[in-house]
Amino acid sequence: MTVRKRLILRFVIQLVTVSGFILLLIGVAVAYMLTGMAKLEMNRDFSKAGMSMLVQTVRTENGKLIFDEALLDKALRSGGWLQAVDETGAVIRSYGTPADVPAQYEPGQFIDYWTGNKPFPYSLFLWIEEKDGRTYTLLYGKRSAENVLLDEILAAGPPGDKQPEIPASIRERLDRSGAVLQLLDRSGRELASYNRPDSIPAVYTLQELALRRQYSERYGFASASRSLEDGRTWIVHAPARSAEQGVFPATEAQVVLTAFVGLAAGLLVLLVGAAFWYGHRFGTPIVHILAWLHRLSRGEYTEPGVAKGRSGSRRRDGRLKRRYRLYGDVMQSMEHLSGALSSAEEARERLERTRDEWISGISHDLKTPLASIKGYAHMLETPHYTWTEPEIREFAAIIKDKADFMDELIGDLSLTFRLSNGERPQAAEQTELNEFVRRCILGVVNDEEFAHANVSFEPEKEALIRSVDRQALRRILDNLVANAVRHNPPSTQIRVTLREAPEGDASSPGGFTLRVEDNGVGMDKQTLGKLFDRYYRGTNTEGTTRGTGLGMAIARQLALRLGGSIAAESEPGRGTAVTVTL
Repeated sequence: MTVRKRLILRFVIQLVTVSGFILLLIGVAVAYMLTGMAKLEMNRDFSKAGMSMLVQTVRTENGKLIFDEALLDKALRSGGWLQAVDETGAVIRSYGTPADVPAQYEPGQFIDYWTGNKPFPYSLFLWIEEKDGRTYTLLYGKRSAENVLLDEILAAGPPGDKQPEIPASIRERLDRSGAVLQLLDRSGRELASYNRPDSIPAVYTLQELALRRQYSERYGFASASRSLEDGRTWIVHAPARSAEQGVFPATEAQVVLTAFVGLAAGLLVLLVGAAFWYGHRFGTPIVHILAWLHRLSRGEYTEPGVAKGRSGSRRRDGRLKRRYRLYGDVMQSMEHLSGALSSAEEARERLERTRDEWISGISHDLKTPLASIKGYAHMLETPHYTWTEPEIREFAAIIKDKADFMDELIGDLSLTFRLSNGERPQAAEQTELNEFVRRCILGVVNDEEFAHANVSFEPEKEALIRSVDRQALRRILDNLVANAVRHNPPSTQIRVTLREAPEGDASSPGGFTLRVEDNGVGMDKQTLGKLFDRYYRGTNTEGTTRGTGLGMAIARQLALRLGGSIAAESEPGRGTAVTVTL
């Protein structure tokens, strides 16, 4: 998988993960709000919210109903009582039940109590639940403070026409509980009141009275009303139960605010954490790569953070660290680039040293024949001596030989640089190679310098006709034979072999090989490895004025230019073999 695809996949996965965490935080905030609202409602009126939670937690053990202790305690502290009734109407479990509550219910009687057809001193709330194949009825009863006060006021007798008489005991109960008493006329206008604050109206509409009775928590007072036969109405307002003191949150606004603050804080922590994670996971490798590139630009070819032979991006076992694996291809490319630049720098330095040595050798090779030319020229120029004709001819031959050597050296220099700059070979011509190679060898051994050479030729058995660049092939063969002659003792046997490439040879279809081998002194591995370097001279020129030191480099460049190859094999004391495949 490419880096681009890995990055896309990784970003998609991370964004989906972050989105999942965001949705989870939103879900937690919503759940907190719902739970908080339910708890507030349960604190205010257990019968509305608490009983449903209590029913959900009911379980059976050995045929007995087991209630959640905390919720059951909350129900009792809210002023209520609880009964569990089986299918026959018998009470099988009861908690906080007053003495005036029956322990057995008849079906019709139970329904009359529940619907209000018969008077019952408590407000009833009913739940029917099935557990382990049996149906249970949970009955929660509660007698509110406002209804108790209202019953006591009604029991004191009807109010007077003007200011009603309220017994001292009831006034004391009203003062102690903070309750409010009102008497309304037929139109809903207040006739008399006791303890009424400004937040409670003096005139009621039908809707106002119904809303206050149904949604007491909105107004802060739980209301109970009873109409009299003359059309007047008693109303008792008792302070609604609030959440437990000292418990936060205590209101709906606090619940919502807490949920939103928690959600915002969670999102902030998540996004900041994701940003740091993304920066560490994706930014650290990029910074590492940039630092690496900066080191490369300064000529430092090692990875940043290298310590104890281990790079900063890898573990002890050599594998990439987790945060770098996404950029594995880039890291591998950087390692290859560093290695290539380091090798190139070493090669450049080695080339510089070799070139300096080579230039020093070439300068020596040029100065030696030039000194001879100048010396003989001065001898011929002197007026103090008259040279004989044979002496003059001898001097001229020596001067010509030295000049030819200098011309050959300059020609080799020119050719090797032309080849390096991409000079194209000449047009190929159809040539019978057996005869062509034989003539080339004769041309070499007929040179006075190589008169002592012992060169043999083994041609291909049949005529071998190929389209070749004759000048380039002649130069290759001349250089190989001349190199074998110059750098070996006079008794060295040199053999040149021409062979057609075997059929099916994918590396050289329709090609041929030239092999020049000798049984001379051979070369060590260091010299063999640098044999074809342009600026390398494996031998000095102390013993001869011939040889430019560029022959093997030119042979290799020409072979490559012709689309072929050249290889050498040698061991000290066992001679050298050079094979050219074209």
